Amino acid sequence: FAHTARNLAVVMDILRDVEELCPDAWLLNFTNPVPRISIAARKYTQIKTVGICHQIGFGYMVVGNLLQNELGIEVPENYRFYWEDPKRHETEHRIADEAKEKVSLLAAGINHFTWMLGVRHRQTGEDLYPALWERHKTHYKGFEPLTRELADLFGLYPVSGDCHLCEYLPYSHNMNRGVWERYDIQMYNLDLAEQGRDQLWEKIDQLASGKGDTDYLREAHTERAEKVISGLVVGQPVLEESLNIPNRGYIQNLPEGAIVEVPAMVSAHGIHGVGVGNLPEGIAEICRRQITVAEMVVESAVTGDKELALRALALDPMIDDPQVARDLLNDYLTTFRDYLPQFS
Repeated sequence: FAHTARNLAVVMDILRDVEELCPDAWLLNFTNPVPRISIAARKYTQIKTVGICHQIGFGYMVVGNLLQNELGIEVPENYRFYWEDPKRHETEHRIADEAKEKVSLLAAGINHFTWMLGVRHRQTGEDLYPALWERHKTHYKGFEPLTRELADLFGLYPVSGDCHLCEYLPYSHNMNRGVWERYDIQMYNLDLAEQGRDQLWEKIDQLASGKGDTDYLREAHTERAEKVISGLVVGQPVLEESLNIPNRGYIQNLPEGAIVEVPAMVSAHGIHGVGVGNLPEGIAEICRRQITVAEMVVESAVTGDKELALRALALDPMIDDPQVARDLLNDYLTTFRDYLPQFS
């Protein structure tokens, strides 16, 4: 709720400007929470929008780690990803890039909660899921332990990694049991994030003044917006492995019109998802709850409906006490009232 309300307070004006000034344009969004921004655009405007997220890359990193021997990828011993270690970011990207050269993933679900439906060798078409399961049994236990627990529970491998999967699962936040400690889920380092923003703006200032070196940009990892733009504008069809778009039967056991994350074909004719059939029912049920919560949160954040916001919080699996929901809402709306004019 908090993330959605803060961002929609700003983004809704942008959506309405697009609708008024360039109604035929596509809005490419990679501001989080991606599906909730897309819901707002779908529900309150007539503009065309697509949500873009890079998290499929983390799935390739997971596969590259587990299948390092089969794919010939060099991985540090007992490697695991840490948000706070920039060097591990570099290693993650390298492993993911090398894996993607050799592996093709078919993944679907909702943003930050997608699942590997297929894992195949990109050149030979060989099904690599059996090998993935074999390596899963013996791989270093410290590598994405929540991801692997969920794989055992639901029979598919998650894509997004522990730090995003835990956003949807109540048992990863239990204060009394300390489950996040058992799975070593990393907390968000706000100081490091602020430091990173400062460094980024400093680099932008250098580039804008002509003093910075731009060569590194040729090798930069992106959110893939340029590929989507190329498909839409140039017209050469592009298959994107992961886009957030309204469900048009692409995932059959999730609601029609819900924002889902699926592969999609991008061309001059627009963006059309690839049908993947049904998700396993347990996974689908978690997704359905989140879809409902997201719809309620967006409506409350756009209209300033405090009662609806409270109901959305009470429905959220992260909250196990109605009074906690009330206290969170009251504290948040009081603390950030200057940034939330819709609730005044």
